[in-house]
Amino acid sequence: MNRQHLLLLVGGLVVVAGLLAAVTSCGGGSDTGIVGGRGAGDLVIAVNWGNSRYIPPDAVRIDVAVSGEGLREPVTATIQRPESQTVIRNLPVGFKMVFGEAKNSQGQTVARGSGNTRIDEGQRASVDIVMAEVTPGGGTVLVHTTRDGVPASADFVAFQDGNGAWQVAQGTGGHYTLNVTDNDGRYGVAVVCVSDGRVDVRIYHATRNEVNEFTVECESPPPQNFVTVSGTVSGLGANDYANVYLGQGLGFAYPGTGSYSLQTAPGTYDLIATRYSGQTGSLDRVLIRRNVNATANTTQDIDFGSGEAFAPELHTVTVLGGTGELGGNVSFRSDGKTVASVGITFGETVRFAGIPTNRQVGNDYHVLSVSDLGAGGLRSVMRYFKAPTDFTVSLPDAFTSPQVTTAATTPYVRLTASWNAYPDAQAYNLVFQPAMVGPEGRASKRSRQQGAGVLWYVGLSKDWLGANSSYTLPDFSGLNGWNNAWGLPAGRGIEWQVFAVSSNRSLAELIASQSQLVDGLEIRQAGKSGTITP
Repeated sequence: MNRQHLLLLVGGLVVVAGLLAAVTSCGGGSDTGIVGGRGAGDLVIAVNWGNSRYIPPDAVRIDVAVSGEGLREPVTATIQRPESQTVIRNLPVGFKMVFGEAKNSQGQTVARGSGNTRIDEGQRASVDIVMAEVTPGGGTVLVHTTRDGVPASADFVAFQDGNGAWQVAQGTGGHYTLNVTDNDGRYGVAVVCVSDGRVDVRIYHATRNEVNEFTVECESPPPQNFVTVSGTVSGLGANDYANVYLGQGLGFAYPGTGSYSLQTAPGTYDLIATRYSGQTGSLDRVLIRRNVNATANTTQDIDFGSGEAFAPELHTVTVLGGTGELGGNVSFRSDGKTVASVGITFGETVRFAGIPTNRQVGNDYHVLSVSDLGAGGLRSVMRYFKAPTDFTVSLPDAFTSPQVTTAATTPYVRLTASWNAYPDAQAYNLVFQPAMVGPEGRASKRSRQQGAGVLWYVGLSKDWLGANSSYTLPDFSGLNGWNNAWGLPAGRGIEWQVFAVSSNRSLAELIASQSQLVDGLEIRQAGKSGTITP
């Protein structure tokens, strides 16, 4: 896909925002119906058809949509070739996202772009729109479903072509080939995974130009039996202690005992042991033992004084934009399916003990995860990296506009989420699940972890949404294989979360990171949560 910058006054689509008084000389255009005066402005949209490298020659019109603060619905306008401009009058002051689509004579999108601007009282603003050429028409989208990394069919898969009706997707062995005929390549995929009484309904909407192949991992039932891994730990000082990780298990060792014990599901894993100094509290020694056979109870002795152990690299991450309610850590995820904590958050500084690259193999990598639960809602940053180093991350701005309402209660609850467009968002994630009420009337975290109940997850790409800023959960009740018991229940609280997601990589790489390392990937999320009782 060829991506080019559509620069202000260089040719192509030009957007200028300012107060009404500043643009009264511009004629024509559409009115939003918002009363002008203080806090209102105009958006002037100009196109240079004859001297543009950015609009394909077969484009006959530009469709523009503006969304953002103060707008309940997108405001739209069209510039027909050879018209040079249009004006959208009386837009409210605040952040705006501007979407542009170049269409050919058949109504097919041949280029698409978006940009952010802000209308401030008494100020003029401009926007740099990034345009991407798109191939009109559809094609195939490949969807793979797995369990424990092995291809396996999901319990239910449905497909939507453009804005058409949902239909059951046909596939074999966890592989589904979906035929998209929508002119803009827009599609939706719904995957249901049922495991040990837990129902996950996952819905993805994107365009073929963004993502044309992805994998959905279904959770496997929890193991029915466990094995015990234990052993002695040498090389601990008078006040030192050690953590021992293997598979899903974690054991502890202290100087007084000199031994550890843990339980995990049977399998082959890496063993990771970390030693903490009793004097400084810092992680000062690491031991990694690869491919430990833990299909039955086994003994694994550890000696931090041996050549098998090594010193980690000590580094610092600085977190900007926090409110003082920060939490998080750095973990090391080994190629052998073991995760070990190697750093924790101290205020706006994360100190961690990284694994040197010469001690890594295969798909080893580190993950930084930091979140802030201040008054502005949840804000988080995750970074994936192999080589440990010092670096700085910035938490995203708060995302406080999302609201959730009830669209229907039969045959199952369907909710509608709406929000104002968020700057630089690549996608929006929506999460819904019944509240699990504990003995004190609060949501029970333990009951969720045990797999009870239903969870709906929706991922919406920026290009699929366009200027839209709302989404209603679909009705699958008429499709073969669907079970209404998989829907959200009426008459009880439904917890919801709406997140805006951005990153330093493409959406395709963002999705690929769920199953493989994308070194250097940084994911930022800002969201709001609440509870609704339909």
